[in-house]
Amino acid sequence: MRIYLCVRRFFSLGAAVLWMAALVSCISLPNTNGSYLTDVESTKIVWRNEADGIERFDYADSFIDYHIVKINLHKKWTLESYPHSSDWVRPISVRRFAKKHGSAVAINANPFQFTTKYIPWSKIKPVGICKEGGTLYSAPNSRYAALAFYEEDDGSLRADIVDSQQDLEETPAVHAFGGFFTVLRDGKIREFPQINDVRSAAAIADGGKTLYLFVGKNLSYPDCARIFLHLGATVAMEFDGGSSSQMAVLGKNAFTNIPPRNVAAIFGLKRK
Repeated sequence: MRIYLCVRRFFSLGAAVLWMAALVSCISLPNTNGSYLTDVESTKIVWRNEADGIERFDYADSFIDYHIVKINLHKKWTLESYPHSSDWVRPISVRRFAKKHGSAVAINANPFQFTTKYIPWSKIKPVGICKEGGTLYSAPNSRYAALAFYEEDDGSLRADIVDSQQDLEETPAVHAFGGFFTVLRDGKIREFPQINDVRSAAAIADGGKTLYLFVGKNLSYPDCARIFLHLGATVAMEFDGGSSSQMAVLGKNAFTNIPPRNVAAIFGLKRK
């Protein structure tokens, strides 16, 4: 009996240690030692065709890596999102969402609040606007930016980024998703501290008919803006970053933290 109790305590302690390690590994540890992004303006962008209307570019060196998907919104897309509720919801991963809905591309969006931070499977709720198909599932937050989609006469989508989600209260946006702040507008990079972390972001060009989705590590807000400016984007914003940053392309993770953190707000696109 004594041996059984010792073994049981050993495995219980081991499980507790692994659980705490998982929690710690989900905590983002940014540094402020300056930008690792030194030569973005000279980086040659070579797009790789992933699917009809989707191109991809991946970059990596000793310090940073980032992954960009370019989506042609002149083509017709179906958009799906999570959550479909204004209540507290179970967190899910971007890859699981993408597989469930058959999304060609999916990415995390809004930051979120917890019922408790110490239980990984506890329910969570997005902070800021979540809107799909004209239905509002989470209210706008005027402090933060948003990515909105409008339906064109030909059935295609046009994207726009607003500095404040309050600007969407009286617009005909069909879909909208929040994040944090606008980092690029009209060719001008906005000022933010040089805090390097894992980032998820979006940008638009071509009058809202080209959408860029982005994930990468060891990058600051100004770094992301420099990359988008190099791509020719006109406006860009940040989604929830750190351990929430995830993007799935054709059912596979383009980037994710280990272990991946489940989130409260995701949207994905697939061809009609």
